[in-house]
Amino acid sequence: MSWEAIGAIAESLGTLAVLISLIYLAIQIRNQNRESQLSATRDLSRGFTDFTGEMAGNSELAAILVKGNHGLESLDEVESLQFFSHNARVCRILEGLYRQNSAGRLHDDSWSGVKNILIDYSAYKGFRDWWHLRRHWYSKEFQDYIDPIMSEQGGRENT
Repeated sequence: MSWEAIGAIAESLGTLAVLISLIYLAIQIRNQNRESQLSATRDLSRGFTDFTGEMAGNSELAAILVKGNHGLESLDEVESLQFFSHNARVCRILEGLYRQNSAGRLHDDSWSGVKNILIDYSAYKGFRDWWHLRRHWYSKEFQDYIDPIMSEQGGRENT
């Protein structure tokens, strides 16, 4: 066997090794993306469970949220602080989920559920009033996403 033949075989083996490495890398990236989506979905589920559990277990907070959602003018100073803090927390969570969805880390079905929660929230007068006062706390991208939803829901009152 000549050196040229040995060189050609070695070159072919090297090319095959690179091809196998690229296929392995593609599989690993795909698996990592899938795991990233699952992790984001777990975080969403945990956050939503904590959030609803807090309201279910705290009748005082629930009463303030109900009162505030009818309009900010009905709240005293302490209730306003609680209502504003609660909505700020909700929107910060939603903004994070929006970013995860935009980056492809949140499955579309999961984001659809989150968006439906946002649509329902947006039907509350108090929430829309709060958003008008505090939207500047959030990224321009998130504002641009939320504003049309708020406009669409302006005429529909949640019960």
